[in-house]
Amino acid sequence: MREFNIFGPVYPQYHYHVNRTAVKAAMRQKIEKGRYFTLNAARQTGKTTLFQETLAELENTGTYFGILLDFELLTDVEKPRFYKHLGDALAEWREYHAPSAPDPAFIQDHIDFIAWLRKTGRELGKRGVLIIDEFDALSADILQPILSQFRGMYLKRHQPEYAALHSIILVGVRNIPSLLGGTQSPFNIADQFSIPYFTPDEVANLLTQHTQETGQIFKPQVIEEIIHETEGQPFLVNRLGQILIQDVVPDRSEPITPAAFAFALAKLLNENNTHFYSILSKATPHRAMLLSILLYNESRSDFLDPVTQELIMYGALRVVEDEYHLPYARVGNPIYRKMLLQRFAAPPEPLPINGSAANHLINGNLNFDGLLDDFKAFMEEHGVRLLRSKKTERPLEISGQYLLLSYLSAALNSVQGQVTIESLSSAGEIDILAFHRGRRFIVETKIWHSKQKFEDGKAQLVRYLKAAGLEKGYLVIFDEKLSANPLLPEMGELFEILVGEKTLRVYFVDVAV
Repeated sequence: MREFNIFGPVYPQYHYHVNRTAVKAAMRQKIEKGRYFTLNAARQTGKTTLFQETLAELENTGTYFGILLDFELLTDVEKPRFYKHLGDALAEWREYHAPSAPDPAFIQDHIDFIAWLRKTGRELGKRGVLIIDEFDALSADILQPILSQFRGMYLKRHQPEYAALHSIILVGVRNIPSLLGGTQSPFNIADQFSIPYFTPDEVANLLTQHTQETGQIFKPQVIEEIIHETEGQPFLVNRLGQILIQDVVPDRSEPITPAAFAFALAKLLNENNTHFYSILSKATPHRAMLLSILLYNESRSDFLDPVTQELIMYGALRVVEDEYHLPYARVGNPIYRKMLLQRFAAPPEPLPINGSAANHLINGNLNFDGLLDDFKAFMEEHGVRLLRSKKTERPLEISGQYLLLSYLSAALNSVQGQVTIESLSSAGEIDILAFHRGRRFIVETKIWHSKQKFEDGKAQLVRYLKAAGLEKGYLVIFDEKLSANPLLPEMGELFEILVGEKTLRVYFVDVAV
């Protein structure tokens, strides 16, 4: 039985697989035209699978031969050792793919390497395609002379006596200028090729393969939510698929429901996987800039500065187009936004929970009321301020949501609970969704505006509770002028009300001005 794959290349006989015909056709067109190009993409975006499949398809025509090299393990290797490894890799390729090619044992430097490529092209009598994966693992003193030789090959490609390779593809995360410290690249004759995320149809196709092979159905809303949350990022799509069918709904006779997806999303956001680690390691040094983007929902229309370029390169930010087809940079997808907010959510003061939420466990069940009671007390004791809108100067709802998220993350982590923000439901986007031992808790956060806005907030929370099948929810309202709030004399700062057969526990939280 096949499975969702998150490590290494995808093999269709073992893994659910998207045949990216349009992307491969675009890459193949460049190769057929004899282009030399770089393929830059963040890790775990499917680039290895893509170029392996494209190369195999070209070789099947009988017109091309392909050489695939991987430099991932050659980081910080000295030149003599590098060329020894290179010769060994080419000898292995020759043994299994082209026994009539010249023996590469003589290769000792970049000149020998190019000479061998030329001889190989002449001996095999086919168009040669060289793909170097993880080329950015090499040090600049090794890489630059090789790139210079590639440039010479390209400029003389129409002269038969100098012809060597028809096309060269350098695959990596970092671009060439960043590798060479911003100096002029000798490979400046190269095109660039970008790998897009999966399309919505490709995501649906991948998930449907599981249904066709096992009979286990993804409810239509779940497919929509996976598309919305991941925007088609290949690792995230496959990881959510894994969690859903292995951890949350392992019984193949049971359908995968929106409730199961909500739990899977929270589980994903709270795990320490290598993909998140890679994003976070590049994002953390620029935490202040990213928090501005995350909290104010900002984007970058001018994204040529080094920091933004680095964050795009490693996938934390992504360049997309607006309705006028103008490019701008923003956080890669909703899951990255949630993950970064949760990882960056550090409370401004030590939390008043004695290190855990264990004090609020009753017979193993979490007393969520008590946990939020402590949050209200904490906010008012420390006089916490909220970030303000740059336009209206009013407190930002996302700022209060962010503080509550930081509080709940720290508290629930201590009792194996989980929390996520902005969870999509059939009734809209839930501000905060917490989990503990199979129980769910919905929290809606608001900034106080008026009685009518308060009524709207209650109605919104009731809709979320109905969609989730829950009887009780929580409404946390931040008010910078709480003492003058017109509801205070009648209702107080903390109360429960029944609305449409749903119980709402309402907190008015005083925030510093």
